Amino acid sequence: TKRKRDEQMRDDERVSVAEAASAKLRTTAAVAIASGATTRHVAKVSQVNIVLEAAEKHNREAQAALAQAQTTANAAAAAAKAAESTARAACTAAQDELVLQLSAIVTDQDILSTLQP
Repeated sequence: TKRKRDEQMRDDERVSVAEAASAKLRTTAAVAIASGATTRHVAKVSQVNIVLEAAEKHNREAQAALAQAQTTANAAAAAAKAAESTARAACTAAQDELVLQLSAIVTDQDILSTLQP
């Protein structure tokens, strides 16, 4: 019976060692799985950062294009205002010339009417 007890103790010891080794193996596997998930997460974060950087670059380019378009629009508006001012001045000058010509015609008619019997 002592021999059986010793064998049982050795068997129990072997089982404990095997269980400890199994638990360690499971822990190692869990760490490996978590490490793989972390690696995949880091890769996804890296991809997201690359996409964000590209989006920020496109945004800066769009902002610059918008600023250039605004400058061009402002210049076009100023040119249109100047053209309108020039056209108004030309119209005013033409009206003044017409008034002078009409005045001359009226004056000529007055003179002609006085000369006619």
